[in-house]
Amino acid sequence: MEAKAKHRVNITRQVSGRLLPGEMLLYYKQKPIGRIHLGKSCGMEVEEGFEVDGHDIYLVSKMEEPQEDSYTRNCDLGWC
Repeated sequence: MEAKAKHRVNITRQVSGRLLPGEMLLYYKQKPIGRIHLGKSCGMEVEEGFEVDGHDIYLVSKMEEPQEDSYTRNCDLGWC
Protein backbone atom coordinates (compact mmCIF):
# COMPACT_ATOMS: atom_id res chain seq x y z
CA MET A 1 0.00 0.00 0.00
CA GLU A 2 1.40 3.39 -1.01
CA ALA A 3 1.83 6.00 1.73
CA LYS A 4 0.28 9.41 1.19
CA ALA A 5 2.02 12.48 2.54
CA LYS A 6 0.03 15.47 3.73
CA HIS A 7 0.74 18.89 2.31
CA ARG A 8 -0.34 21.68 4.69
CA VAL A 9 -0.65 25.36 3.82
CA ASN A 10 -1.21 27.89 6.59
CA ILE A 11 -4.29 29.94 5.60
CA THR A 12 -4.94 31.59 8.98
CA ARG A 13 -4.51 35.17 7.72
CA GLN A 14 -6.86 34.50 4.81
CA VAL A 15 -9.74 33.19 6.94
CA SER A 16 -12.58 35.58 7.73
CA GLY A 17 -15.46 35.21 10.15
CA ARG A 18 -19.11 36.13 10.43
CA LEU A 19 -20.52 36.50 13.91
CA LEU A 20 -23.91 34.89 14.49
CA PRO A 21 -25.79 34.29 17.75
CA GLY A 22 -23.79 31.66 19.64
CA GLU A 23 -21.18 31.01 16.97
CA MET A 24 -18.80 32.46 14.43
CA LEU A 25 -18.78 31.00 10.92
CA LEU A 26 -15.36 30.73 9.29
CA TYR A 27 -14.79 31.40 5.58
CA TYR A 28 -11.89 30.86 3.22
CA LYS A 29 -12.18 32.41 -0.24
CA GLN A 30 -15.84 33.19 0.54
CA LYS A 31 -16.65 29.50 1.18
CA PRO A 32 -17.67 28.25 4.65
CA ILE A 33 -14.96 26.02 6.17
CA GLY A 34 -16.00 25.73 9.81
CA ARG A 35 -17.34 27.35 12.93
CA ILE A 36 -16.35 28.45 16.40
CA HIS A 37 -18.95 27.74 19.08
CA LEU A 38 -19.29 30.56 21.57
CA GLY A 39 -20.79 30.24 25.02
CA LYS A 40 -20.66 27.38 27.51
CA SER A 41 -19.56 24.71 25.04
CA CYS A 42 -16.71 26.56 23.33
CA GLY A 43 -14.98 24.71 20.55
CA MET A 44 -13.97 24.81 16.92
CA GLU A 45 -14.84 22.48 14.07
CA VAL A 46 -13.61 22.64 10.48
CA GLU A 47 -14.65 20.88 7.30
CA GLU A 48 -12.76 17.97 5.78
CA GLY A 49 -9.63 19.22 4.05
CA PHE A 50 -8.80 21.70 6.82
CA GLU A 51 -6.96 21.30 10.14
CA VAL A 52 -6.50 23.41 13.25
CA ASP A 53 -3.11 23.28 14.95
CA GLY A 54 -2.70 25.61 17.91
CA HIS A 55 -3.88 29.04 16.75
CA ASP A 56 -3.46 28.30 13.04
CA ILE A 57 -5.79 26.92 10.37
CA TYR A 58 -4.34 24.81 7.55
CA LEU A 59 -5.57 23.74 4.15
CA VAL A 60 -4.61 20.06 3.84
CA SER A 61 -4.20 18.00 0.70
CA LYS A 62 -2.94 14.45 0.36
CA MET A 63 -0.10 13.91 -2.05
CA GLU A 64 0.86 10.53 -3.42
CA GLU A 65 4.51 9.62 -3.26
CA PRO A 66 6.17 9.47 -6.67
CA GLN A 67 6.36 5.94 -7.97
CA GLU A 68 9.40 4.43 -9.57
CA ASP A 69 9.06 3.10 -13.09
CA SER A 70 8.10 -0.56 -13.07
CA TYR A 71 11.41 -1.71 -14.55
CA THR A 72 13.30 -0.25 -11.58
CA ARG A 73 11.23 -1.79 -8.81
CA ASN A 74 12.82 -4.54 -6.73
CA CYS A 75 16.17 -4.35 -8.52
CA ASP A 76 19.40 -5.17 -6.71
CA LEU A 77 22.06 -2.45 -6.95
CA GLY A 78 20.17 -0.77 -9.80
CA TRP A 79 20.72 -3.60 -12.30
CA CYS A 80 17.68 -5.35 -13.67
